[in-house]
Amino acid sequence: MTQASDELGRTVNEIADLTGALVRIESVNPNLDATGSGEAAIADFVADWLLAAGLEVAIQESAPGRPNVIGIKRGTGGGRSLMLNAHMDTVSLGKTTDALSPRIEGNRLYGRGSYDMKASLAAIMLAARDLVSEPLSGDLIITAVTDEEYASVGTQAIVRDYSADACIVTEPTHLELCLAHKGFVWADIETTGFAAHGSLPDVGIDAIAAMGPVLSAITDLDHRLRRGSAHPLLKTGSVHASLIDGGTELCLSRSLPGPDRAANGSGRNSRTGRGGTYRSGRTLWRDRQGRYRSRTVRDCPRSRIRASGIQCY
Repeated sequence: MTQASDELGRTVNEIADLTGALVRIESVNPNLDATGSGEAAIADFVADWLLAAGLEVAIQESAPGRPNVIGIKRGTGGGRSLMLNAHMDTVSLGKTTDALSPRIEGNRLYGRGSYDMKASLAAIMLAARDLVSEPLSGDLIITAVTDEEYASVGTQAIVRDYSADACIVTEPTHLELCLAHKGFVWADIETTGFAAHGSLPDVGIDAIAAMGPVLSAITDLDHRLRRGSAHPLLKTGSVHASLIDGGTELCLSRSLPGPDRAANGSGRNSRTGRGGTYRSGRTLWRDRQGRYRSRTVRDCPRSRIRASGIQCY
C-alpha cells in the first residue's frame, strides 16, 4: 500500500469518526420540531474542537440560544480569503429509535444528519486542522451555522458580520460542482368559511370553494413564469401549492321539521337511532371521536382551508 493510500485511509477513518461524534449530538431544529434541542450542544463541541486544533474561534448568536461557530486560520497577508460553510441543525428524528447511534454498513455511515450535513461539517473541520500549520497568505474561515433547515438565520447572521473573497457551501452534491441554486419564497394562504348544513346554503360559507380561484391563479402564475426568461443553469421560475388541508368534517346532519318523541312514540330519531327531540335550525353532528352533538346553526364551527407552502422558486 502506498503512502497516498495510507493517508487516504486515515482521512476517511477520521471523517467517519468525527461525523459519528457529531451525529451523536442531537441538534434537531426547534422550528421544525418543538422537542428539538437546537444547536447549542453541537456548537459547544465544534468550538472546543476547532480551538484545540489551533484555530481562532468566535461564537455568534444568530438568535437566542442558536449560536454560530466561526473558526479562523489567519493568513500572512496579501492573499484572498476562503470561507467554508456547513450547518449544524437537522430535521426531526421522526419515529426512529436509533437515529443518534451512528453505524457503518459497507462504505456508508448512517445516522440523523450524517448526509445532511454533519459529514460535510466534519470534512471542513478536519481540512481547517490540516491547514493550521500551512503558511497561507489569505484567511481560511470556517462557519458552522444554525437553522439551515428552516429560515437560515445562521447564514444570514454570518453574511452581516463576515466576508470572504469566495465561499464553498459544502452541502452534499454527489461530488458534482454546484455553481448555482434556486432561492424560494414561502407563503401560507388561508380561506375561511362558516360550517352549516347542506340544506342551508344561505347560512354557510364554503371555504373550499373560496380556495378554488386561489389555486387556479397559482397555476396561471406558474404557467407565466415558465414562459419567462430562463437562467442558463436553473431554467425558469415556478410556483406551486405543496400542501392543502383544513375544513370541518360533517359526518351526519339533519334539519327539522322532522320526527320527535311525540311523532314516532319511541323517543328515538329514525335516522340515527338516538333519542332526542329536534327543532328547526338545529343540526346533528358527529365529532372526530364519534360522539353525536346537536348544535344551533350559530354554534357551528367556522371552517378553514389552508394552502401551506406556496413555494415560488
